[in-house]
Amino acid sequence: MNISRFQDRVRVLDDRSRFLLITVTWLGGYVTAEQAQELGIRDSVPRVHVQLKDLESCGFIKRISSYPAVYQVTKSVARLLGADFSARRQHAIQTIRTRILTVNFYREALRWPVEFVFNHERKLSKFGELGCESGLLPQRGGKPYLWQDFVLQRRSGGLAVAMVDHFGWSAHRQLYRFLKRFARCLGILQDKLRLLEFVNLIWPTSIL
Repeated sequence: MNISRFQDRVRVLDDRSRFLLITVTWLGGYVTAEQAQELGIRDSVPRVHVQLKDLESCGFIKRISSYPAVYQVTKSVARLLGADFSARRQHAIQTIRTRILTVNFYREALRWPVEFVFNHERKLSKFGELGCESGLLPQRGGKPYLWQDFVLQRRSGGLAVAMVDHFGWSAHRQLYRFLKRFARCLGILQDKLRLLEFVNLIWPTSIL
């Protein structure tokens, strides 16, 4: 794919399609047609499917399931964002299910008095503003790592970090690891930091 070809495809994106692609990528890379409608890509079911088909034709998403219709973002979206994301890679079915549930979590959380912080550097900055040094954050390869954590800015001024229960994994073990990763942050920030675990989110029983 040459640059001019990619730029031509980007130019056909309207604001709602761009918002959907970027948001879904940050949430893990998967979305159902129903979720796409609820995220505002189009108002009616027929128009949603037409727009998703157009995005698929342009190479921004690919369909991985027919009923219900499930789509995954492609490397073109990673290029649109200017960074590589695991969202466009191949995943196990359990991970796909979890990431679809993550979109449900996002839709629910939009009703709360919070703002999602997706950009990794902004996440680090938000913790720093509260007095939590980067060395106290969860680490990977000796560097602070919050790429897969959902950080929410609370209107009260504090932060919350949310974890969506991974499909098929032990909830107790996940909670233990979650608390362990942020233990030092909690020790410093105390009431300024809330940890949230979400389980039993609704998803279509027939999916995948």
